[in-house]
Amino acid sequence: MTRAWQVMAGAAVSWLLVQVEPARAAGPVATASPAAYTLQYGGVTYFYTSCTGLGSETRIDQEEHGRERFRVKLADLVCTRALGDAGLWDWRRQLEQGHDVRLDVIFTIVDASLGPIAQWKLTRAWPRKLVLGDGTEEVSFQYDDFRRLR
Repeated sequence: MTRAWQVMAGAAVSWLLVQVEPARAAGPVATASPAAYTLQYGGVTYFYTSCTGLGSETRIDQEEHGRERFRVKLADLVCTRALGDAGLWDWRRQLEQGHDVRLDVIFTIVDASLGPIAQWKLTRAWPRKLVLGDGTEEVSFQYDDFRRLR
């Protein structure tokens, strides 16, 4: 292991300890089962029955002169809902016609009382793929960036 990797590994462990220790001191973390997922975009809140895939992965490439380049790949957020209004289809159609209609989207996991469990902001999101199923719509959102809000 090179010295640079040892320093990075040590920093990562230190960061994890700083993040984990206060949580241990506070006691067990309350968790709730998600009842639904909401996505807010275009001034409207939409409910989805399932959402998966939000995340990222990083790859380190070696460049000329020994420099390293970090490349981040964002995973699509894939959500499913009962067949609803035509808003999502209209948004997708605008993209197919060449219009840049990327929007910021607020993605929220909610509990049975519709209280938020966790929330993220997806920056400049757009429906990359839209598929009609057996009375359902499955949409894959791509986005420029995301960050956790709560």
